[in-house]
Amino acid sequence: MRVVILLVLVALLQPTCSSWAADEPQRVTLDTGAAVIEKVPASPGALPPSGSPGAPEGGRSGWQLQQTVSKVLKAVSFADPMNGYAAAELGGVYRTTDGGESWTTVMNVGFPYYWYGVQAFSPQTALVVGFQNSSGAGIGRWTDDGGATWTPDIVIDPANWLLGLAFADALHGIAYGNLGYVYTTENGGRSAADWTKV
Repeated sequence: MRVVILLVLVALLQPTCSSWAADEPQRVTLDTGAAVIEKVPASPGALPPSGSPGAPEGGRSGWQLQQTVSKVLKAVSFADPMNGYAAAELGGVYRTTDGGESWTTVMNVGFPYYWYGVQAFSPQTALVVGFQNSSGAGIGRWTDDGGATWTPDIVIDPANWLLGLAFADALHGIAYGNLGYVYTTENGGRSAADWTKV
């Protein structure tokens, strides 16, 4: 049986239009190559372009800088609206308990670790995956105490990096790696033996 998994990384693009009026529907088009995937209306009350009357300070998006961290962030996952984790290159993991207004470093192991995926299961429990750059192994680590401590490396694939993961529930998850490899778990993925390379 062949498993085909399409991974779509989507960046939110602001719609471009020559004129903007509050009563005109605004649309965002997501596409890949020459094929349009979907056209979706922007949220109600879309903001006017930067510099126009009624535009928020800081640009069209209305986003406000909360904090600058020292590492390159690769993934974020929230267990609930207040509690989340962010995975970063050079062995960093950050945690928020206030909905993302502030982030605290809960792991900083440095080179050769690169964390590229994270899944928050609860405020206290999370899994990060990535790779150990010296050995080339795809690895993961768990915390059950909000990042105060982490398990030793779980070597899911000794020869291929892991670049992300997602879980449908606490038991059923998928991780993906370089060279198109995909790994699944049906029992939570707490040990290397819990992951199957498909």
